[in-house]
Amino acid sequence: MTVRRSVRIDLAASANGFKRIRDDKPVYYNQKHNAILSTNGYIAEVISPQPYDSVVIGQPYILRDGVCKKVTYRKSTENLKNDIRIMLENLDKFSSNGFHQMTVTERFDTGLIKLSSSYCPEVFVDVSNLNDINGEIGEQLWCKIEVNENRAPIVTAIEISKPSEYLNLI
Repeated sequence: MTVRRSVRIDLAASANGFKRIRDDKPVYYNQKHNAILSTNGYIAEVISPQPYDSVVIGQPYILRDGVCKKVTYRKSTENLKNDIRIMLENLDKFSSNGFHQMTVTERFDTGLIKLSSSYCPEVFVDVSNLNDINGEIGEQLWCKIEVNENRAPIVTAIEISKPSEYLNLI
């Protein structure tokens, strides 16, 4: 079973431009994106090692039957390959402290806004209590996304500009 799983991972990794860098563990490197791919065979994590502002991206969210949920397990090579592609596409849309750049796609009269990106197709936020955030359609916001007990995304913090742990140390 281990051999079969690593074959799927090798296929998904190589399809996204990664080369294996360790023989004893499934760890890969993509020179074009300066990214490391680490996986246990069912989920993946993409790491962009930077001197002061490293980024770690876990599995993305999927929208199925109108419900957005965090991916926690993949047994299909094709699905894992697509997840890795989405993570690579979003490398520059993450900050070192876990914020993700999202776009306001819908605004409701109740004060709720709908945010989306290719990494997280939809999440709703009540901005009526937030200062300095209008939530106009097309506005780019930096959101800290976590999951609730149902694996659904929730926003726990919002910033207007890209936050950085390194900038806070200066």
